[in-house]
Amino acid sequence: MGLPHGIPIADSHARCASARRPAGPPATANVIGPARPPTRRPRRYRRGAGEPAAAALIVAWLALLAACNAGGAAGPAVAPPPQPTPSPAADPELLLPDLVTTRPDQLYIEEPQGGGGRELRFSTTLVNRGIGPLSLLGSFDEASGDASAIQVIKRRDGGEVERFAGKLSLDPAHGHYHLNDFFIFELWTYGPRGSLDRLVATTGKITFCLLDVTRAEPAPTSVAEAPEFIECSWRQQGISQGWSETYDATLPGQQLDLTGVPDGRYAVRARIDPDGLLAETNKRNNSLIFYVEITGTEVRLLDRP
Repeated sequence: MGLPHGIPIADSHARCASARRPAGPPATANVIGPARPPTRRPRRYRRGAGEPAAAALIVAWLALLAACNAGGAAGPAVAPPPQPTPSPAADPELLLPDLVTTRPDQLYIEEPQGGGGRELRFSTTLVNRGIGPLSLLGSFDEASGDASAIQVIKRRDGGEVERFAGKLSLDPAHGHYHLNDFFIFELWTYGPRGSLDRLVATTGKITFCLLDVTRAEPAPTSVAEAPEFIECSWRQQGISQGWSETYDATLPGQQLDLTGVPDGRYAVRARIDPDGLLAETNKRNNSLIFYVEITGTEVRLLDRP
């Protein structure tokens, strides 16, 4: 309940304290006039014009006492918690991408020159099956040599929406700019029904260059007529809807270190955008699992666990 009109919030501490103190003058105050006999009855109010004002005062005083007893001294109002930001995928006006990966076309075991154990090498294909492009613009930082990646999302009305999507860095092995922490590949043991059991090897989060290379097959419902993203620069990267890009198995980063991993059957899990920075129509299909059998320097892609 709020305070009666005319009582400042700043005075509520003093008023609450005084409301809790016993009525009457302090012990050190001088009482003027003769003392009343203890047997004298309290004065009664007579019915008349003054009764409504007195009643209103009593009601206001009781309201103040209730407020003080319920919450103590009044403090600053507490703002309600902010509402969560709606997911971009929930806005039908946004033309969002939908990134998926496929089972590798190239898969083999390699023993690096100079020893050091086996490596499982694999190709990676990235497809945009959404209704809009994955479009990234870079904002370059001369101090670090990196660029902040901004995802530009088109709207049906011709407008655009922007959001932070990570960092673009120069990849020394590839010689151009990549989007950081874009893919991660993992090797797992698995249970009887194919459920992941124990992680035995991982690439960690690796970088990726985003380009329009080939039209996706089979073609999705929305396909850009011509490639828009043709260069791996910090200024702009992306994949148009209906287009794909494949990293060959021979490229740096396309391998899992099998040092200490015995022969056997394993699950390989590939995950796109593991940090969830990109806005898409569907994030549930960003992970793909396929099963392999490793024997010495041979690897076989399994149809099922």
